[in-house]
Amino acid sequence: MFRLRRSMRSSHSRSLFGFCFAILLLLTVDTSAQKPSERPPSPVTAAPVLYGYVQSTQTFVGTVVPTKTAIVGSAVDGRVIELRVNEGDRVSAQVFPKKETKAQNDLEVPKCCEVPQDEKSDGEETEEFDPGSIIAKVLTATIELEIEAAQKECVALHNEYLKLYEGTREEEVEQAEALMKAANAAADFEKEEFERMERLYKERKAITSQEYEEAKYKKALAVNNAIERTKAWELADKGPRQEDIAVALARRDMQAKVVEKLQDQMKKYTIRSKFDGYIVKEFTEAGAWVNRGDPIAEVAALDEVDVLVNVLESAISYVVRGEDVAVDIPSLGDEPPREGTVELIVPQADYKTRTFPVKIRVPNEIENGVPVIKAGMLAKVDLPTSKRTLSYVIPKDALTLGGKNPIIYVIDGATRNNQTGNPRPIPVKTSIAVGNFIAVSPLDPETRLQANSLVVTQGNERMQGVAAVKVTSLDTKKPETGFREAEESASSPKTASKKK
Repeated sequence: MFRLRRSMRSSHSRSLFGFCFAILLLLTVDTSAQKPSERPPSPVTAAPVLYGYVQSTQTFVGTVVPTKTAIVGSAVDGRVIELRVNEGDRVSAQVFPKKETKAQNDLEVPKCCEVPQDEKSDGEETEEFDPGSIIAKVLTATIELEIEAAQKECVALHNEYLKLYEGTREEEVEQAEALMKAANAAADFEKEEFERMERLYKERKAITSQEYEEAKYKKALAVNNAIERTKAWELADKGPRQEDIAVALARRDMQAKVVEKLQDQMKKYTIRSKFDGYIVKEFTEAGAWVNRGDPIAEVAALDEVDVLVNVLESAISYVVRGEDVAVDIPSLGDEPPREGTVELIVPQADYKTRTFPVKIRVPNEIENGVPVIKAGMLAKVDLPTSKRTLSYVIPKDALTLGGKNPIIYVIDGATRNNQTGNPRPIPVKTSIAVGNFIAVSPLDPETRLQANSLVVTQGNERMQGVAAVKVTSLDTKKPETGFREAEESASSPKTASKKK
C-alpha cells in the first residue's frame, strides 16, 4: 500500500512538471516568433518646433495710474453758486469750436457788440460747449453788467465811425454854401462902406479918425469871415478825411476787443474739464468763496490707463518704446493677460533704488459708467531682460533629463497630417527660457532642426528601444511673451537634419 501511494505521487509530479514545461515552451515560441519590427507604434504627445526671436523676460510689479490727471481750478475770484459733480462722476472734454474766419464788413456792428434782444442767457448751455464738461459755476452778475456796458460803448463808437464813413450830408453842404455866400455879401458891403468912409476922412475930413479905423476894422473882419465860410464850405463839400475815418474804425475795433476779452472772462466763470475723465476728488462746495487759482476738483483720464513699473538698471536697456508686452491684473480674476504697449521710458533713475520708471499703455473698458481697470490696482508686467536672438524653441516637457546632456526626440517622417514616424534622439544645449518653453540648439554642429518638425513631449521617457511612434495628441501652443515667430531661411542656425 505504501509503495502504491509513493508510485502515484511520483507519477503526478512528473505529469505536473511536463505540463509546466510545455506551457513555458509555447510562450517561448510565441515570443520568439514576434519580431521587434512588428511591434505597434508607441502612442505619444508631440509639439511642433518653433523658430523665431526669443529673449528672456522678468515679471515686474507695477501700479495702474491714469494717463492724465488734472486739478481743475478757478480762473477768477467769486462765489461758487453750483457744483455739478460728485466724486466718481464722469465728465466730458470741453469742445473748442472752430471760429469762423470770414471777414466781417466794417459797416456792420461787430458780432461781439451785438446786444441780444431776448432775455439774457448765462452762457451755460450753448452749442459751443458740451454741458457734460461743466464742473462748477461762479457768480457772474458783475461781469455781465460790464459786458453790457462795453457792448453799448462799442455800438456808440461804431455809429461815430459810420458818421464819418458816410461823409457830409447834402443839407450840411448846402448850409455851408449859404453861410459862405452870406459872408461874401457882408464882406462886399463892408468893403464899399470902408471906401466911402475913407473918402470922407481923407478928402473932406468929415469923420473922425476913430470912425475911419472902425470902418477899416469891420471890412477886415467881414473879409476874413468870408474866407472862413468859403473854406468851411470846401471842407463840407470834400467830406471827412480818410485819416479821421481810420481813427474812428480803430477805436471801434479796440472796444470790440475789450468786449471779447470780457466775454472770454465770462467763460472762465464756468469751470470745465479739458479732457474726458472721472472726478476723483472734490475741493469745494456750492456757496464757498474761491480765489483765482484755488482747486475745484481733480479729474483723471481712465479710458486708457498706464501701468507704472520700476525697471532695474540691468534690464532697462532691453526695454524698447512701442514694444507690445503682456500685462496681468490679478484683481480682474481669471481674465487672461492684456496686451499693452511701452508708452514711455523715463531716462532718469531713482537715485535711491536705481530703478527707471516705465509706463505701459493699456486700453480700458467702461461698464455701467465705471472703468473696469481702476487707478491704483496692482499689475504684473513681463518685460525683456536680455538681447533678442533667433533660435528654435520647444516645450520644456520635450527635454529628457538624467544623462550628461538633455535629449529631445524628433519624430522623423511625422507631420501634422502624417501622425506616424521614427523617433530620433538629439542631444541639445538649452539657453533662454520663456514661460513653459525653452530655446535649444544641438550639441553636434552638423545636426539641424527644422521649424514645424515634431518633437515628443509626453512619452519621451520610454523612447529607449522604440522604433516607431504614433502622435495621438498635438500641442500647438506658443509662448505668450518673450517670443516672436519668424520665417526660417538659409541663414538660420544649424539646428535641423543631419547632413549626408
